[in-house]
This record gives sequence, structure tokens and C-alpha cells, in this order.
Amino acid sequence: MKKRGSIKPTEDKPVMLTFIVDDIDAWYEYLISKGVDVFQPPEEAAYLKMKTLLLRDPEGYVVEIIEFLKKLYGR
Repeated sequence: MKKRGSIKPTEDKPVMLTFIVDDIDAWYEYLISKGVDVFQPPEEAAYLKMKTLLLRDPEGYVVEIIEFLKKLYGR
């Protein structure tokens, strides 16, 4: 089982950016087609009702992309 919370800040990369999208699988395919370093493909966290993927930008920062499976705010 994968350890939760395994991405920790480092002195030189102390932040992680998070983007919320409507179709994480489409974004995954797009990013892969562009050669982006996706180190965690979309995974469902059922207890959180979301899917997440993780990638590194060209400077080495972690970027998280989230899709909420239960749409919020009347969607």
C-alpha cells in the first residue's frame, strides 16, 4: 500500500501547486502526449471523492491536478 502524504516540501522546492479540473483523464492524456514527467497517473481516492495526479514541472516543482468526483456548488 502506498504511504499517504509522501510528497514532502524541500528547502529548494517548498511549494506544490494544485489545479482543479473537470476531466483529469483528458488532462493526463494531453500531458503524456507532451512528454510531461507524470509520476503518479490519475488515482481515485474514494474516501475523498476525488481523483488526483502528480507531475513535476521543468524546474522540479510538484504539481497536483485534482478532479472532484462529487461535483460541488450545484454542478
